[in-house]
Amino acid sequence: MKDGKVLQVGSDQQVKALAGPQSKLIDMRGKTVTPGLIDSHYHMMYYGEQFWPGFLDIRYPTVKSKADLLRVVGERAKQLKPGEWISGNQGFHLLLNEKLDRWDLDTVALNNPCYLRHSSGQYSVVNSKALEIAGITDATPNPPSSLIFRDSQGRATGVLSHYPAENLVGRYAPGYGVATEDFKLQSIDKGQQLCFQAGYTSVQDVIVSNTEDIQFYKNFADSGRLKVRLYILLYINTEEQATNMARTYKPPSAPRLTFAGWKLAMDGGLAAGTTLMYDKSLLASISSYPYFSQDVLNRIVKVLHDTGLQVAVHVGGDQGIDMTLTAFEEAMKQNPRTDPRHRIEHGLFPSATALSRMKAANIILSTSPQWISWHGDRTIS
Repeated sequence: MKDGKVLQVGSDQQVKALAGPQSKLIDMRGKTVTPGLIDSHYHMMYYGEQFWPGFLDIRYPTVKSKADLLRVVGERAKQLKPGEWISGNQGFHLLLNEKLDRWDLDTVALNNPCYLRHSSGQYSVVNSKALEIAGITDATPNPPSSLIFRDSQGRATGVLSHYPAENLVGRYAPGYGVATEDFKLQSIDKGQQLCFQAGYTSVQDVIVSNTEDIQFYKNFADSGRLKVRLYILLYINTEEQATNMARTYKPPSAPRLTFAGWKLAMDGGLAAGTTLMYDKSLLASISSYPYFSQDVLNRIVKVLHDTGLQVAVHVGGDQGIDMTLTAFEEAMKQNPRTDPRHRIEHGLFPSATALSRMKAANIILSTSPQWISWHGDRTIS
């Protein structure tokens, strides 16, 4: 190895023949050496934030069911004064067919606002006190691409689907709302240390929520503390935002930091029931809806495509994948670019036809293989 790169591999005899008088021989004592790994779907700052000690730990295996979750929330409420927040780290798991709503949380934490994100990050559950603080009533309109779930009587249930709805409450919750620069930089550093522990030397943060967080990344890089190579995509919520960002945003430049483009979402997740499938009877799709109409998605993708940067779309269901591919194809037809490397994030249920379309248009399927074993093992158990 030289200057951080592997130059040659082979037998001891072959490699030792390349050693010079200044070479250093390291005995790894049977351990394995690999090149640095690349994680194509990581949230470095956000993941680092999840280890903030003020969070209530609701992650697996601490919480494996609704009963576990209510128990730990109730225990925390007994330690707090009325009005103090209960914020959980991302996030909780429920057993198959279990549901959670604000009234469940009220039974164990009536006087303490609760903000609890599901492990998928695709929905949150809050209690009545949290809805009150956020000013959410039964008549509050749904934010763009989001749902405030309501029961058969039209009452808000405390289930908030997708980021804009989740953020209506999350902005008030400790650990999720407005944070200091020091907190953000510490979170980046924590996320980076976890990269090193896993052998990652390059990561792609594919959903940076706002330009302020991009600036925090730049500050971290400018200080010389960024040691991994970081590739970032800015999340876009609306067509108006896409147009404004494409026209006015000037991406930063810093050592090891690359602004690569844009991130959208077309559906949610399995546990939220918001994976956009043609078959709406499936549990994974029973509450699904397209986050954008086809026309709006086409326009957003086109304006972002025209910036010359990469466009990535979070989408899992077959219907959502087909709509996303149509938007990519239209953008590239109107403005051909040499290998723009647009990408589908997750892409859990593509049809055979969709896979052929991806191949023909050179669309990247950035999937997450850990879910195969994770969901498979849970189904068996």
